[in-house]
Amino acid sequence: MFTLGVDVGGTFTDLVAVNGAGTEVRTAKIPTVRDDPVKAILQGVKELRLDEEGVGRLVNGTTVATNALLERRGAVTGMLTTRGFRDTLEVGRGRRLAQGGMFDIRFRRPKPLIPRDRRFEVTERIRYNGDVAAPLSREDVARAAEELKRQNVEAVAVCFLHSYANPAHEETAAEILREVLGPGVFLSLSSQVNPQYREFERFSTAAVNGYVGPPIGSYLGSFQGKPIPGLSEDAVYIMGSAGGVMNIETARAFPVRTILSGPAGGVTVARAAGNELGIGNLITCDMGGTSADVALLPGNRPAFANETVLAGIPIRAAQMEINTVGAGAGSIIWTDVDGAFRVGPRSAGSSPGPACYGNGGKEPTITDANVVMNRIRDTAVLGGIIRVDAGRALQSFAAVQEKQGFASGLEAAEGAISILVARTIRAIREISLERGHDPRDFSLVAFGGAGPMHAAFIAEGIGIETVIVPNHPGNFSALGLVAANVRQDITATYLARSSSLDTDDLLDSLGGIGDEARERLIGQNALPETISVSYFLDMRCRGQAHEISVPLGEDRSAIGLPLIQTAFREAYGGRYGRPPEPEIEFEIITLRAIGEGQVQELPPEIWHPGPPVGSAAPDSRQTWFGGRWQETRVWDRTRLAADSVLEGPSLVEESGATTVIPPGWAGRVHPSGHILLRPKEVSPAGA
Repeated sequence: MFTLGVDVGGTFTDLVAVNGAGTEVRTAKIPTVRDDPVKAILQGVKELRLDEEGVGRLVNGTTVATNALLERRGAVTGMLTTRGFRDTLEVGRGRRLAQGGMFDIRFRRPKPLIPRDRRFEVTERIRYNGDVAAPLSREDVARAAEELKRQNVEAVAVCFLHSYANPAHEETAAEILREVLGPGVFLSLSSQVNPQYREFERFSTAAVNGYVGPPIGSYLGSFQGKPIPGLSEDAVYIMGSAGGVMNIETARAFPVRTILSGPAGGVTVARAAGNELGIGNLITCDMGGTSADVALLPGNRPAFANETVLAGIPIRAAQMEINTVGAGAGSIIWTDVDGAFRVGPRSAGSSPGPACYGNGGKEPTITDANVVMNRIRDTAVLGGIIRVDAGRALQSFAAVQEKQGFASGLEAAEGAISILVARTIRAIREISLERGHDPRDFSLVAFGGAGPMHAAFIAEGIGIETVIVPNHPGNFSALGLVAANVRQDITATYLARSSSLDTDDLLDSLGGIGDEARERLIGQNALPETISVSYFLDMRCRGQAHEISVPLGEDRSAIGLPLIQTAFREAYGGRYGRPPEPEIEFEIITLRAIGEGQVQELPPEIWHPGPPVGSAAPDSRQTWFGGRWQETRVWDRTRLAADSVLEGPSLVEESGATTVIPPGWAGRVHPSGHILLRPKEVSPAGA
């Protein structure tokens, strides 16, 4: 039986299958079927011959929740809230929650996901300490439920004041809603989705959870009854935004945790590659057909955020800090109304796809640009079924060439690549330079179908000296899904000051959420001996408005006031440049327990290729670099032995991706099979 990792992207669906012993890896890349993503998965199962040997476990990275939110195609959602708080979603905190919004005179606040006529107030009130100030009016809930039923809602978010301290009223309201609306309506309780104080962020997260719940439920339901041999529903897992996987039951209940499901797999497995190479600081660049996702890993540790803003809507859920830009292989090259040369964010997707696919696409894309420059050869087969047509690719540049005044389609293609590189560099600057990190101190891990093709140019533009092209780069994120741990994040509000901290009570509370994380992991089939639980406190100096996350490690018995004070000062100094003064009192706001465990043990070498097949002698062809045709070596990656040196200009072709080594660069095959690229002036042999 095989474990199957599936990364459903906007253009291609990447699949990686690993057998139970971890000794065999099979990969496939299938054009995504947007209206029925499972159709592409089933096609990949057949291509990988898994219909003969069976799939014992499937791990899926999906953009269903992200797309539903970005494109406003979520469920018809209603809301119940405490009397007087009907407009919390619209009032917010008065901030412009959009990039550049503070200074954009054309800024418009996005409409709330739940319109006012579907938001209902009920009589009830819980105090901050959990005491009941006013009992819940069951009659108010029943009347609101009848009106929501009349409006044919598909989901309801229940958001009561201070429900994090006492969820009883929300749970009672949920019982009444189920009686009136039936089991088919998705319920999102803020006390379960995000049991933390600050009502606006909690209400907003619960609303998002309800809004994307039915689309995710429909997607997960599509696995039922599908002919995937040997696969049961309890063996299907979804990648979460924080880099761990969850079972279908958890994903159905908390779909908001899948908002960044797709990009997280690649970051997870990039850490393993970095550890194997002994490289500590990494920047990952996952460039597919639709977008490029970049992440910073100082000390080979990804940064996490407990809150983000997506499409102007705050979401409070643990997730990796990943910066996304609409720049990928399928990004459309165009001229705007002011005559400026543009690349993306629109993408040709898989249908009709780039012009070179011959499926009806007319506008040029980055894939067409690489075909025109012969970095992707004419008649090459992509995704197993798409045959490249260089003539169509060149023809698609005619309009852009004329409008921009380029002498040829080749110049237009090279100019478009430069714009793509510049946009990706800007995204990297945002996560590095703008946060106090010099990108020159990092190595770039390039993967995705288009990442290795543009990585050297990106690195050169920002001063990075080492590019890592891992094994199976075109399917790297899917490989990360196979290797990812099951993860559970448990939070609890806990308001306390250092001057009056009861450490025994704090340890009891941490133990409670730690035990809950462990129990949930076992319920998701994690192997008990592999489970670990790490503890964190969200803390701040007294008088501050916002807190930072402070790691306390895995040994709960060692946690006491001295450790908490030291950890807080270190975390605070790392965030703000200097630690707080010793006499300043601190406050604890939230407790966190993060549990991880393995469902199956796989050897760390699962991504390694087998021994080289046949001779390593390269072919050659003319490729466009720097405004002229140059003789370029073309290598088959499956035939490259360890320590092979690849002088630029060279192309390394393999299933799912092509690595471009431009003039002035060289590559070396590491014994692990990963390829390291460096400028020749840094290391002539690419060592």
